[in-house]
Amino acid sequence: MVEQLSTFLSQNTIDWGLPAGGTWKFWVYNNYHPHCTNLDVMWFHDDDAFPRVITKLDHQRTVLAGEFEHLAEVHSCSPAYVPRPLGFGRIDDLWALWMEGLPGLPCRTDYSPHILRGITGMLVSIHASVRDWHRPADSGRYHRAVMEPLQSVVQFGDSEAVRAGCALLASRIREEWINSLPVIPQHGDFCAGNIISFRGQLHVLDWETFGRTDLPFYDLFTFLISLFNGGGDLPPHIPPALAAQVPTIIELYATGMGLATPDTELLLPLALVNWFHLMWLDGREKFTSRMYKLIEHFFEHADLWQQAFGPPRESDRLR
Repeated sequence: MVEQLSTFLSQNTIDWGLPAGGTWKFWVYNNYHPHCTNLDVMWFHDDDAFPRVITKLDHQRTVLAGEFEHLAEVHSCSPAYVPRPLGFGRIDDLWALWMEGLPGLPCRTDYSPHILRGITGMLVSIHASVRDWHRPADSGRYHRAVMEPLQSVVQFGDSEAVRAGCALLASRIREEWINSLPVIPQHGDFCAGNIISFRGQLHVLDWETFGRTDLPFYDLFTFLISLFNGGGDLPPHIPPALAAQVPTIIELYATGMGLATPDTELLLPLALVNWFHLMWLDGREKFTSRMYKLIEHFFEHADLWQQAFGPPRESDRLR
């Protein structure tokens, strides 16, 4: 199999704008998860410190085909932050997604304003480039973004706080309000672990779930929540250095996108249940169990969450 992959890479280097000479080395990574497993082949050219090409291999076509399609869509309008898709097809009995490798390591934010604002600016650039072109608001948006996620959360566990909170949320969200929100296709799993950084340049990985939700502020909220709950411990720890910046970061995003300040009493829990729902549909049992506890904490301590995500103090507002 490796020989076939190597031959295929060599045959396409010129078309893909890659070095035609030199030596290609590879490293195989077994990308195991309880809900899915695929092989990733990292291709290094000569003395590269980072892979020049990445090949994802899977027996199943669906996930890789979807990711290739999403990469092609988003890279076409936001190439500075998204891996370049190179090719997709079958090699022997496996499906192969080829993409350009990007230099960098997972972004380890220390909650500095510079880093947080840089990530927010990147998100604004990506969202502004795909806003409204993906699809208009449709008649099924309310069911897809509200009813289905709430039902999956309620059916998952037996917490009375979660059931009561979901019922209250369902009673407060109107279909007309959902359809009035701008359509902004979201990454879907925009968390700290899917952002890499190299010499100040940021990139976003793992686009499998792109467009499966289009609620504004969803990606921003999931990113901030991933920092609150980075270790998965509950109750979530909200570092004071981060909490002090969250309202300003939200305002920065809203200003950059030309949006009104979000109604976090509705959009924040809606982001939580949609994040749960997307991961639940993908069979990520461990993640959804942790997310369920996080949702329970939200409904039990809504005031704490609203305080963290509330409007910025006058002294902290953008200058």
